[in-house]
Amino acid sequence: MTKIKVIVTGHGHYASGMRDAIEMIVGNPRHMTFIDFSSDDSEDDLRERFIQEVNTAGGKDIVFLTDLLGGTPFSVAAVLTQTNSHISIVAGGNLASLLETLFKDYPSGRAYAEDIVHITKNAASVLPQ
Repeated sequence: MTKIKVIVTGHGHYASGMRDAIEMIVGNPRHMTFIDFSSDDSEDDLRERFIQEVNTAGGKDIVFLTDLLGGTPFSVAAVLTQTNSHISIVAGGNLASLLETLFKDYPSGRAYAEDIVHITKNAASVLPQ
């Protein structure tokens, strides 16, 4: 398993839904944190939770996986990249990409993030072909 910290976040129950699905399929992914952004949360609330998680990473690379490009979770995480070069952000990743990356090792958070995007693109399909 990778030593890179992954923070899954998104609107509503996106993050907790991803956590529940991952735990059902493969168990507890210890290097992942799941942070929902609910209608009761402010941007400041979300920022504080992100900062707390970033501070617990102990200098490890961090990959944020957000639900939408430009949404509040993405935007708040993007601000953190300005002061922390160890953070990469992926918008629009899916369950398949998280599951596949669980069993790989990566040299950097950037490599992890790029693989999530690659897997996400390849996992989407239309049937019948």
